[in-house]
Amino acid sequence: MRNRSLVVIGAAIVVYGLVLLLGAIFHIDVGKLCLPAILIAVGIYIMARPALVGPNTAWQVSLFGPVRRGSDWPGKDEEIWLLIGDVRLDLSQAQIPAGETQVRIMSFIGNVRLWVPPGVGVSIDSTALISTVRAFGEKQESFVAPAHLESEGYEATERRIRLEHFSFISEARVE
Repeated sequence: MRNRSLVVIGAAIVVYGLVLLLGAIFHIDVGKLCLPAILIAVGIYIMARPALVGPNTAWQVSLFGPVRRGSDWPGKDEEIWLLIGDVRLDLSQAQIPAGETQVRIMSFIGNVRLWVPPGVGVSIDSTALISTVRAFGEKQESFVAPAHLESEGYEATERRIRLEHFSFISEARVE
């Protein structure tokens, strides 16, 4: 997953650089092209999304946070899109199913806090321009690189949560 994130970020930077270069060579106003190009890319992703994620993945889009989940969380894969805001997932009382449950959060600027009950394995992947991840007594900060932390014995744990956070500026914390 981390390698795929780096490829996506690298490809976006290359495409943006090419657009700027072509704009300079052909005297094109790149600003007028960027918004339509971004809208086209988002539209293509939305159309292709069912093939990219599982069919049972819940999906929520919100411009501004906070987004909150508690003990009423359905316990299935979820994708949350958020422009700016906090995502608070208090799963300490939730019924977490056996196996791996994936929560993917995409935001421009966002903080994620996750509370899990004892005995649940947690893996966090945060891909952002500037990222801070705090979990399991560790802190990892990164700049233009993914940050990854996981609980000890994650793969062997019966119930696991994989949190993937994609953002421009992010902070993720497990309590």
